Formats: sequence, structure tokens, C-alpha cells
Amino acid sequence: MAILTVDRLLAAVAEDRRDAGIVIAAKYQPVGGPGGKVMPPTFPEGPYLTEDRWVDGERLRTVVIDQAPSQANRVEEALSQARRGGRIAIPVFELTASTELGPVRLTSLDFPHRYADAYLRDSEVDGKRFDASEVGSALRTASVDDVRPLYHREPYSLIFGAWDSHRKGRWPKFARLYSSSMFGLDPIVGDRRGGRMDPLNLTGRVGETAASGHWVYRAEGERVKGNKLSEIGHGNIAPGKAHGGVTVTEVRRQA
Repeated sequence: MAILTVDRLLAAVAEDRRDAGIVIAAKYQPVGGPGGKVMPPTFPEGPYLTEDRWVDGERLRTVVIDQAPSQANRVEEALSQARRGGRIAIPVFELTASTELGPVRLTSLDFPHRYADAYLRDSEVDGKRFDASEVGSALRTASVDDVRPLYHREPYSLIFGAWDSHRKGRWPKFARLYSSSMFGLDPIVGDRRGGRMDPLNLTGRVGETAASGHWVYRAEGERVKGNKLSEIGHGNIAPGKAHGGVTVTEVRRQA
């Protein structure tokens, strides 16, 4: 197996390169080893996203563990931590605002739509709306033929993909260069029940007093309007169905 070195990477991105890209293939096991449960993301129509894939020449049932947008967010979080720790130097936009709960700080590594995000669009630079500022105007000139204005100020939009879809006009779409996903093989959907036991075994209903806003306890047999105890965090909750996760033979990552 060839060792990936800096020289090899430089050759791979040179103008006379013959490489189309770098492929990462990795295999993982759940915590505890084979047979351990994993908790995939849930979806309203799912709860889990399953599909057939060709794996090692064989058609297998798989379950999505982590999709490309989520994998990109994980890399952005790692870049942000490395930048804060002084390990790397990369350009970012920084948005600061004062709120009732204290100062808020976001960088372009936190923006969901990267350089095209509404947070950036609705911010100000030295009292000017972002789009009217020097840097904002420069970003508006970026195109698929000349990405330099974006590369100099927000290069990860070119790596993870971005599209300025909230402004009027036809703005360029930058397809992601980095794409990674994780999926589990041969998923078996598990079952789980979730409930809660009240240490005092309270039963009944509650009503609020208009003057104080405090709740008062009403016995089960007493005829009175009120809310269930569970709605204010008391009483027992009978076990009900909950997402039970899946067991898989292994988890694979393709990037």
C-alpha cells in the first residue's frame, strides 16, 4: 500500500496531474464491537433511511449513518477548533452581536450556507450592509470561471459547496469537492421502550392559580379542569415506543 506524503499530494494537485481525486474507504465497528447498537439519524417517514447498495460486488441492504452535509459540518467544526487553538491560519468572516443573554459570536465556519448565508447577508461592515461593503461587493463577482474573490476570503465554500439562492438573480452554484458519507451494512432495526417513574407515584391533574401562576395538585377522583401531571414534569409516564437504533455487521465510510 502506497504511503500518502506531502510530495505525493503536491503532485496530485499540480497542473500536469493525472489524478482525479483522493478516495478514502474505511471500516468501523460500534462501541463494544460487532453487534453493538448505533443510532442513525431519524426521518419523519422512516424512522431511518435505508437503501440497497452495491458493496464489494454484492447487493446489500444498508442504513445511512451520516450524510455528506453532516460530514462536511464535522470537518468545519474541526477546522474551527484548529484555528482557535492556533494550529492553522485560515480566513473567516466573524459576526458579533449583543443580545439580552450576552454577546453572540459566529464565524463563517458556523454559517449553514457558508458565504451565501443570510447571517452574512444581513450583517453590517463598518456601518454598511454587507453586500454594499468592499468585501461583500468582491464576493458578488465570484464565478465558476474565476473563484479567486471567494478563494481569498472564504475558501471552504469551494470545498464543501455553496449556492447563493436567497438573492435575486442567477448566482453561481459551487459543487462540493469534498464528499463523505457513512452507512451500516445489513441493518436490523431494534426496539426500545421509554417511560418515567415518579418517585412519589403522583396521580391526578393540576390546575394553575391565575394570581401566582403556581400549580395546585388535584386528586384523581376530583372533578376539576386541569392539565396532566406529565405536562409539567410530574407523575408517571407509561413506557412507549422510542427509536431503538439498529445493529449492523459493520459501518463503512466512503469519501
